[in-house]
Amino acid sequence: MARVRLTVGFFSAVFLLAVTTGCPEAGAPTARVTGKVTVGGQPIPDNASAALISFRPVGSNQSPGVSAEIKDGAYDVPNAPTGNVMVEFNILVPTGESKSFDGVARPEAVQKNLVPADKAAGISKQIDGDTTLDFDL
Repeated sequence: MARVRLTVGFFSAVFLLAVTTGCPEAGAPTARVTGKVTVGGQPIPDNASAALISFRPVGSNQSPGVSAEIKDGAYDVPNAPTGNVMVEFNILVPTGESKSFDGVARPEAVQKNLVPADKAAGISKQIDGDTTLDFDL
């Protein structure tokens, strides 16, 4: 699994949330999507520094994507785009290691992404209305 710096991972997650969270384009159809997320059948570890789910429209649907935090293994997205969407995940946990990534700066905590490589690009789903989608990564 790829390792990333705590600060890069944290700020990337915050940026993703800030950029994609918000109100969809006026008039764009949305749906409430709820569900649970596990990794290998296990709950997301309590020490996860980031746990986000994102819904990004694919194709001609021009509504923006949205993201939500996964809390206690569950998520609730009241304004997910409808139609064909790509569902993406960002789940980071500390490895317990510290590393100076440029050899000069003070060491930073090393993070690993729990999303398996075969799901890193996202999972395609069709959303036609309010629904529950559970994911085991």
